Amino acid sequence: MINFLGLRKLTSYLFLVVAAISWSQQIVRLDNDSSTVRGEISAFAKDSFGFMWIGTDQGIKKYSGFSFKSYQLANRSGGNVKDITGIINYKERLYALSKEGYLYNYNFEFDAFEEIYSNPEQGFLSFVPVENNLFAIGLQKGFVLVDVSKDEYNTVQHENITYNRTLIYNNERLYAATSDGVVILRYKKEDSALEVEKTLLPETDVLDIGFDKNNRLWIGTESQGLFVFQDDKVEQINIIELTKKSYAVRKISFDNNDNAVVSIDRLGVYIVDQSFQVQNKFSHKVDDPNSISQNSIYSIFIDDNNTYWLGTRERGINLIFQENNVFTNIQHIQNDSFSIHSNNIRSIFQTPNGDLWFGTENGLTRKKK
Repeated sequence: MINFLGLRKLTSYLFLVVAAISWSQQIVRLDNDSSTVRGEISAFAKDSFGFMWIGTDQGIKKYSGFSFKSYQLANRSGGNVKDITGIINYKERLYALSKEGYLYNYNFEFDAFEEIYSNPEQGFLSFVPVENNLFAIGLQKGFVLVDVSKDEYNTVQHENITYNRTLIYNNERLYAATSDGVVILRYKKEDSALEVEKTLLPETDVLDIGFDKNNRLWIGTESQGLFVFQDDKVEQINIIELTKKSYAVRKISFDNNDNAVVSIDRLGVYIVDQSFQVQNKFSHKVDDPNSISQNSIYSIFIDDNNTYWLGTRERGINLIFQENNVFTNIQHIQNDSFSIHSNNIRSIFQTPNGDLWFGTENGLTRKKK
């Protein structure tokens, strides 16, 4: 049963003020003739030695802080895998996932990636540690479990569950955002199998999911709106614009106050509190230079200062600071070597030392703390 949660009507729109901010940081472009990072950047990870690893649709590179090194990931046909969809540093070991159907482990001793599991007939979309050394891989059709300590795997399970875009393991359950709802599965250790317990919002194309601090599952869909699963019920968050027309709820994140930061295609970014009330809305206004640059937000990152970093589809990065709600834009400027590579932002990552990395379709940019 779907219930509607209350909506607090906004009495006024948020007017953002452009502030002249004195930055102690600078934007550094990592670009030279021999080690340029190109392509759509989809994954970042930092290993136990402090090296930064970057996965793109052109392969994988390691950055030492001074230079890049490229790695070849061999496939079964004698060529090399390129399209990296995920990198995870788990128990001080590094793992890489390729959309082309390969899972690799990095061998520190030999400075090379070794294949753990492959199934080129399946597209690998996501992966997550489940328990001990067991990983679940979300496929275009189904799931597979891989024990990375033994290099053992089982057969593909639940091939009828398709487009497993996001996986979260929480409270001994695997949650999968799929093209047919949110599927909740229990891992049966004795059988090394995933058992479907229930499906939330069946026949609904789910784009993203995330748990808040109260262990409530937020669900963003392609055309049905925004939902929350709590107390064994799915309830719809009644954002007024979503009741008038179908919009894709693209990304869900949570700020340091545990407000949900939700991007909705063509509408912008909504800030929803824990009572499911809309507190703020950031949207682009054609004649207002003091608004975000685009309403299509494809990535959201919240830093330690509770600043919102919004990666737009085509028009760079917008930063929204909590104090006085001021913001600034970071965007590509033609012939400016100190601007980011491209306005097509695909990922944002913050290292433990506070540096911010921006993955674009044309390369990698680091913003030093």
